[in-house]
Amino acid sequence: MFDQVLAASLVIAAGLAGLALGVSGSTVAQFAPAAFKRLDYRRADSLVRRVVKNALPWIVGFAVGGGVFALVGTAIGSAVILLSAGGLLMFVRWILDPLPNKVRMAGAVRKQSKQRILALQIMALITLMFPAALIALALRV
Repeated sequence: MFDQVLAASLVIAAGLAGLALGVSGSTVAQFAPAAFKRLDYRRADSLVRRVVKNALPWIVGFAVGGGVFALVGTAIGSAVILLSAGGLLMFVRWILDPLPNKVRMAGAVRKQSKQRILALQIMALITLMFPAALIALALRV
Protein backbone atom coordinates (compact mmCIF):
# COMPACT_ATOMS: atom_id res chain seq x y z
CA MET A 1 0.00 0.00 0.00
CA PHE A 2 2.73 2.43 0.98
CA ASP A 3 4.69 1.60 -2.18
CA GLN A 4 1.65 2.44 -4.28
CA VAL A 5 1.36 5.86 -2.62
CA LEU A 6 5.05 6.54 -3.30
CA ALA A 7 4.73 5.46 -6.92
CA ALA A 8 1.56 7.51 -7.44
CA SER A 9 3.18 10.61 -5.96
CA LEU A 10 6.16 10.20 -8.29
CA VAL A 11 3.81 9.91 -11.28
CA ILE A 12 1.96 13.06 -10.20
CA ALA A 13 5.29 14.86 -9.67
CA ALA A 14 6.42 13.84 -13.15
CA GLY A 15 3.14 15.09 -14.62
CA LEU A 16 3.42 18.45 -12.88
CA ALA A 17 7.08 18.80 -13.90
CA GLY A 18 6.06 18.00 -17.48
CA LEU A 19 3.34 20.66 -17.35
CA ALA A 20 5.85 23.20 -16.05
CA LEU A 21 8.26 22.25 -18.83
CA GLY A 22 5.54 22.53 -21.47
CA VAL A 23 4.18 25.89 -20.37
CA SER A 24 7.56 27.53 -19.84
CA GLY A 25 9.03 26.05 -23.02
CA SER A 26 6.11 27.13 -25.15
CA THR A 27 6.19 30.61 -23.65
CA VAL A 28 9.92 31.10 -24.18
CA ALA A 29 10.59 29.14 -27.35
CA GLN A 30 7.35 29.53 -29.29
CA PHE A 31 5.21 32.42 -28.15
CA ALA A 32 7.83 35.17 -27.72
CA PRO A 33 9.51 34.71 -31.12
CA ALA A 34 6.15 34.44 -32.86
CA ALA A 35 4.93 37.65 -31.24
CA PHE A 36 7.98 39.56 -32.41
CA LYS A 37 7.67 38.11 -35.89
CA ARG A 38 4.01 39.10 -36.34
CA LEU A 39 3.65 42.36 -34.38
CA ASP A 40 5.54 45.62 -34.27
CA TYR A 41 8.15 45.93 -31.51
CA ARG A 42 6.14 47.93 -28.95
CA ARG A 43 3.03 45.76 -29.16
CA ALA A 44 5.04 42.53 -29.13
CA ASP A 45 7.03 43.70 -26.10
CA SER A 46 3.86 44.57 -24.21
CA LEU A 47 2.14 41.33 -25.17
CA VAL A 48 5.10 39.11 -24.26
CA ARG A 49 5.51 40.93 -20.94
CA ARG A 50 1.84 40.38 -20.05
CA VAL A 51 1.83 36.74 -21.14
CA VAL A 52 4.99 35.95 -19.16
CA LYS A 53 3.64 37.74 -16.07
CA ASN A 54 0.40 35.77 -16.29
CA ALA A 55 2.07 32.42 -17.06
CA LEU A 56 4.67 32.57 -14.29
CA PRO A 57 2.29 31.86 -11.36
CA TRP A 58 1.03 28.77 -13.17
CA ILE A 59 4.55 27.55 -13.93
CA VAL A 60 5.62 28.19 -10.33
CA GLY A 61 2.56 26.31 -9.08
CA PHE A 62 3.33 23.32 -11.29
CA ALA A 63 7.00 23.32 -10.26
CA VAL A 64 6.33 23.66 -6.53
CA GLY A 65 3.51 21.11 -6.68
CA GLY A 66 5.81 18.69 -8.46
CA GLY A 67 8.48 19.33 -5.86
CA VAL A 68 6.07 18.59 -3.02
CA PHE A 69 4.89 15.36 -4.63
CA ALA A 70 8.51 14.39 -5.30
CA LEU A 71 9.22 14.91 -1.60
CA VAL A 72 6.29 12.66 -0.75
CA GLY A 73 7.66 10.08 -3.17
CA THR A 74 11.12 10.37 -1.52
CA ALA A 75 12.85 11.69 -4.65
CA ILE A 76 14.78 14.37 -2.80
CA GLY A 77 17.05 15.38 -5.69
CA SER A 78 14.22 16.09 -8.08
CA ALA A 79 12.29 17.86 -5.30
CA VAL A 80 15.22 20.21 -4.73
CA ILE A 81 15.48 20.91 -8.45
CA LEU A 82 11.76 21.64 -8.82
CA LEU A 83 11.49 23.77 -5.68
CA SER A 84 14.57 25.81 -6.61
CA ALA A 85 13.16 26.29 -10.13
CA GLY A 86 9.95 27.61 -8.58
CA GLY A 87 11.88 30.07 -6.44
CA LEU A 88 13.95 31.27 -9.37
CA LEU A 89 10.82 31.79 -11.44
CA MET A 90 9.45 34.05 -8.70
CA PHE A 91 12.67 36.04 -9.13
CA VAL A 92 11.87 36.32 -12.85
CA ARG A 93 8.42 37.65 -11.93
CA TRP A 94 10.09 40.26 -9.74
CA ILE A 95 12.39 41.27 -12.63
CA LEU A 96 9.38 42.09 -14.79
CA ASP A 97 7.63 44.20 -12.15
CA PRO A 98 10.09 45.14 -9.39
CA LEU A 99 8.27 47.84 -7.44
CA PRO A 100 4.76 48.35 -8.80
CA ASN A 101 3.62 50.80 -6.10
CA LYS A 102 6.72 52.98 -6.08
CA VAL A 103 6.16 56.61 -7.09
CA ARG A 104 8.47 57.60 -9.92
CA MET A 105 10.23 60.90 -10.28
CA ALA A 106 8.85 63.25 -12.89
CA GLY A 107 10.50 62.57 -16.22
CA ALA A 108 12.06 59.27 -15.13
CA VAL A 109 11.92 56.55 -17.75
CA ARG A 110 12.42 52.86 -17.02
CA LYS A 111 13.79 50.75 -19.87
CA GLN A 112 11.36 47.83 -19.81
CA SER A 113 12.63 46.03 -22.91
CA LYS A 114 15.87 45.11 -21.13
CA GLN A 115 13.85 43.71 -18.24
CA ARG A 116 11.84 41.55 -20.63
CA ILE A 117 14.95 40.31 -22.42
CA LEU A 118 16.64 39.39 -19.13
CA ALA A 119 13.47 37.71 -17.84
CA LEU A 120 13.12 35.58 -20.98
CA GLN A 121 16.80 34.59 -20.90
CA ILE A 122 16.65 33.54 -17.25
CA MET A 123 13.37 31.76 -17.87
CA ALA A 124 14.97 29.83 -20.75
CA LEU A 125 17.78 28.71 -18.45
CA ILE A 126 15.33 27.68 -15.73
CA THR A 127 13.33 25.72 -18.30
CA LEU A 128 16.37 23.46 -18.65
CA MET A 129 15.96 22.46 -15.00
CA PHE A 130 12.65 20.70 -15.69
CA PRO A 131 14.07 17.92 -17.92
CA ALA A 132 16.78 17.40 -15.28
CA ALA A 133 14.04 17.01 -12.67
CA LEU A 134 12.18 14.56 -14.90
CA ILE A 135 15.33 12.49 -15.36
CA ALA A 136 15.93 12.54 -11.61
CA LEU A 137 12.33 11.44 -11.06
CA ALA A 138 12.77 8.57 -13.51
CA LEU A 139 15.88 7.48 -11.62
CA ARG A 140 14.12 8.08 -8.26
CA VAL A 141 16.93 10.32 -7.09
